[in-house]
Amino acid sequence: MRRNGKVAATLYPRIQINPAMGGFLASPDIKKNFDRDIYTHVSATMNREDEPTWGKGGRTKVKIGQQFFINDYVAVLEQVKPIGRVAGVELAGEDVAVKAKIKSRVSTNPFMPNPSS
Repeated sequence: MRRNGKVAATLYPRIQINPAMGGFLASPDIKKNFDRDIYTHVSATMNREDEPTWGKGGRTKVKIGQQFFINDYVAVLEQVKPIGRVAGVELAGEDVAVKAKIKSRVSTNPFMPNPSS
């Protein structure tokens, strides 16, 4: 959410599928301020029986510290560093392998995926 071109709030509402509690449950997110609150929630979900329509894959160029989207999540590229070897891959003399450190903002807690090298 932006106000005057600046980020005013970042909210992460979610849904939960729980048949024991009626199926679809909205998990709101709230930004609390002294003089007002911002409340967001999800009011619909996709039909899990339908086959999803996948978009065409693509490439995105990002810089260190830049936000971008991974599927439906906001992520930030924090670091890219060279690594000497990749499990199950034989690197030739001209090959270069790198490891990217990406922070994914899943809900209000950042998630840092860390694949094995």
